Amino acid sequence: MNTSDSKAFFYALLAVFFWSTVATAFKLSLNFSTPEQLVFISSFFSALFFLMVSLFSGSLKEIKMWKSKDWLIVISLALINPTFYYWVLFKAYALLPAQQAQVINYSWGVLLALLSALLFKHKLSLNLISGLLICYVGVALVSQFWTVQAGASALSGILFALLSTVLWSSYWLIKKYFKHDPMNALTVSFIISLPLMLIIHHPLSLQLVNWRGWFGGFYVGLFEMGVTFVLFQKAIRMTSSIPKISALIYLSPILSLILIWKFLDEPITLWTLGGFGLILVGNLLVQKTSEQP
Repeated sequence: MNTSDSKAFFYALLAVFFWSTVATAFKLSLNFSTPEQLVFISSFFSALFFLMVSLFSGSLKEIKMWKSKDWLIVISLALINPTFYYWVLFKAYALLPAQQAQVINYSWGVLLALLSALLFKHKLSLNLISGLLICYVGVALVSQFWTVQAGASALSGILFALLSTVLWSSYWLIKKYFKHDPMNALTVSFIISLPLMLIIHHPLSLQLVNWRGWFGGFYVGLFEMGVTFVLFQKAIRMTSSIPKISALIYLSPILSLILIWKFLDEPITLWTLGGFGLILVGNLLVQKTSEQP
């Protein structure tokens, strides 16, 4: 492994570690803030981070070249991420055990492949169909929607978690049409999202958030939405093997479950482990599909 690949591996592992912590951070933060407050606070800190990175790199000059189509795409992205995606995701975490919300949300990769195949009129391969079926059997096992414990609150949480996969998949499909610097798209879309949230979510009209809620929002904004993106982008640019770096992402949900068990005192159930295993298999099968987005 050469020096460049070693650095890429380090940056990718660091990003994966931070991503592994955020499910626990979501759940802890929601003890001190509402989903509406958490999405606004975290988006605020993330917007500041992206703005500083873009200003430091001088890349913001590029937005002068954007056409009306580019602005329309960025506004659409802002509506999805973070305005609605993270609000929906935090609602799921507020209503479900962290292990359920995290594992169900992880099925977005399979849904993205399906939507991409349908949108771009690719052939539905056997791997894709098999991966889809296996993945959603795993989702069913994790959610345990047929049990007595799955009351109205839990069922709402499951629906929110599934909706988050639709929103996140849609985000990446729309982002394919943006051909400029992705950092600028993130910077502008997160800044645009702040007034949108004030109108849609009314986060500041609710009870005041104490310092724990602000710290949770700061951590989520920096390490779920901000720093990790920069680290993983650096890893992708520096590596000689993108598939090897991308494969490290599969470590994140495994580490996340360990942290959930350790810091949230959630016993990891056999339903979660079995369902998570099937979702992983479904994702791996879809990765073999040549028509991946």
